[in-house]
Amino acid sequence: MARIEYLFKVLKKYLNNTEKQCPFCKGGGFSLIGKKYFLLQLLKCNTCKLMFRYPTEEISENIKFYQSEYKEGMTTKLPDESEFQECLNTCFSNTEKDFSEKIKIIKLFKSNGKVLDFGCSWGYEALQLQNNGFDVTGFEISKSRTDFGKNKLGLTILDDYSLLHSIKDESFDIVFSNHVLEHLPSLYSIFEMFYRLLNRNGYLIIFVPNCSGIEKHEVFNAKKSYAFGEKHTMAFDNLFFKQNLSRYGFEVKCTSSPYDINNLFNKEESPYDTEYSELFVLCRKVS
Repeated sequence: MARIEYLFKVLKKYLNNTEKQCPFCKGGGFSLIGKKYFLLQLLKCNTCKLMFRYPTEEISENIKFYQSEYKEGMTTKLPDESEFQECLNTCFSNTEKDFSEKIKIIKLFKSNGKVLDFGCSWGYEALQLQNNGFDVTGFEISKSRTDFGKNKLGLTILDDYSLLHSIKDESFDIVFSNHVLEHLPSLYSIFEMFYRLLNRNGYLIIFVPNCSGIEKHEVFNAKKSYAFGEKHTMAFDNLFFKQNLSRYGFEVKCTSSPYDINNLFNKEESPYDTEYSELFVLCRKVS
């Protein structure tokens, strides 16, 4: 039923001639990459090369969706008391929210420091970072998940973009975003804000679904494509990040799972480094 309601909303946008505009660079020239459910299109901006879902949506629509409509396993399901205690007692081991491997990756570049966990849900990731010696501030637009993380886990979580914009420059050593950017309605000014918030030589660490690898032929046109849909508004490849983030003053490196990140900044990239399902984008602020 929810999917049918969403498709009716999409149809209404077509009837209202919703403007086609890149949600990153605001450009207006596109190539059609794929279709889904006859109505959804995956477009690629001819200027910045971002792939995004059309019809697009307003920020207010996106915020409303993530208050109650979005469902994604432990990401959105708040645990009951017994589940909560089990997660705490086991440090989330043997759950889909065990981030020990990604924390090991983070600690290769910064062993401690201040972290902005952008899109932290109810705090499972932020808590694990905190337990590993980091000073963590979370950001999450869902009010219920924000409240859970603040009240049950004692975390600092911001729930409004205006609060992020009010933080002083160079406040963080790491900005961390794990499978969040593909859900945003717009990337306009996001990377600029990340750059501003990072200390010099700080790191922007991004994980997103990889839409440039060996699964590409399945990703864009399959009925169950994860590249775009109601939940995923954007699809990323390594070329988008390398072309655009360097303009902000980042040194950018990309690789994919399984991760070989030894001396990532000191080796030449191979096309084979970014051919698997999850893309890891490592950006160092250098100017």
